[in-house]
Amino acid sequence: MNDTGFGLTNDELKLFQSLGSSANIQDYLNRIPLTEDELNLFRSLHTRALVQDFINKIPINFEEDGKDTCLSPRMVLRQNKCHCIEGAILAALILRINGHPPLLVDLTANEKDSIM
Repeated sequence: MNDTGFGLTNDELKLFQSLGSSANIQDYLNRIPLTEDELNLFRSLHTRALVQDFINKIPINFEEDGKDTCLSPRMVLRQNKCHCIEGAILAALILRINGHPPLLVDLTANEKDSIM
C-alpha cells in the first residue's frame, strides 16, 4: 500500500475523492453510526466558522483523574468536554458530514507540546 502523503493509501484517497457527488456522500454518511440528533446538530454547523465556534464553547477536558483520554466525538458531546485531539477529531467529523475534507494537522511546538 502506497501512502499518498495524507495518511491515506491510494485506494483510500480515490474513495475519498469519489465521494464528490451528493449521492455518494449520503451513502457514506449512512454508514456512520450517528443518531439523528447528532446528524442534525452536525449538519447545522455547515461552515468552518460555525464548527470552530461550537468547538470553542466546549469546556476543556483537563483529565482531572490523571488518566490520558481520547474521547470519541459522541463522548465529547455526552461529557461536554474535550482537549485538543478530541476537539480536532470532532471537528473533522463535523466537517466531513458537511462535505469538507476532514484533515488534521499536528504541529509539534517543542518536546512537551503539540498543537492540533
